[in-house]
Amino acid sequence: MPSRAQNERKFKSWEDLPNGGRRYFRDFVGRAGGRARYIKEVDASEVTVRFAQEIYVQPVASSPSTRSFPSIWGTNCCKIAKQMKITRQIIADKIADYLHGKISQAELVDWAERAMMGAAFDEADVDLLTDIVGRLGLADVAEFGLRWQDCEEFLRRLGYRAKVIVSTE
Repeated sequence: MPSRAQNERKFKSWEDLPNGGRRYFRDFVGRAGGRARYIKEVDASEVTVRFAQEIYVQPVASSPSTRSFPSIWGTNCCKIAKQMKITRQIIADKIADYLHGKISQAELVDWAERAMMGAAFDEADVDLLTDIVGRLGLADVAEFGLRWQDCEEFLRRLGYRAKVIVSTE
């Protein structure tokens, strides 16, 4: 379970709740002018009790389209089957799996959303890693999407280089 310090670094912004818990949030801006916000609410022990993604499709004040996570909203405690520690290598491998067709965009998005919800990130690179994983979790939203150039840029920022090989089958 991520600690308070890890959640502060991952989400950047928070507000204290009356029960001693916190509501963390992190915003992302889309290419087409929209924006998105990840929201994570925790109790006083830093156990996740709610996780959501709000999508604002208009750059001006509009009501958000909130994506809920039914298995999470339906329980009092959010758990991930296996605690992950997200590193540069893990993200690069996920992007490569997606580009090679080993996982679908939906699987990549699901992995990224779950990582934003409860994974620990390598402390040395937490800002970079949460920015990339947060954007991967929004790849199924039209205002964000996921283009080849995005994957290439993410890999470059992680210290890798994407290379295309075209061959006959």
